Amino acid sequence: MSVTSFLHLSNPGGGEFDTETFCGEMARKYPGTDTEQSQSKSLAYDITWSRYADGPQFEVRLDRTRRTLAVEYFYSADRIRDYANFILWIRQYFPMEQEVVLVDENNEAPMPLSPEAATEEIEVWILRTGV
Repeated sequence: MSVTSFLHLSNPGGGEFDTETFCGEMARKYPGTDTEQSQSKSLAYDITWSRYADGPQFEVRLDRTRRTLAVEYFYSADRIRDYANFILWIRQYFPMEQEVVLVDENNEAPMPLSPEAATEEIEVWILRTGV
């Protein structure tokens, strides 16, 4: 997958992505993932997680405000199903009470992403957007 998808907190006030918990769970769930944090203030996305080993491969970036996460690359053997599950897994690190929107890089297919969303809903979105 080479099209970027974004998970974004839609409410400008309150809450942010739980980077501390996410980093720990990322290391446990996806061993061999590289984490890089940039000190450059000029970059909008300052934390990158990348994994190009066996199993799912991905590159994910988190913006400085901790309100938007971009999945820039994802590949696996069962790409659509695994990508949908990956998106749902990421969703849990945003505040549960806050609205998170899943959107493609053209901002043409926004989808509210509730904590209770089903894998099948995300699969339909992936196929519809051509991700």
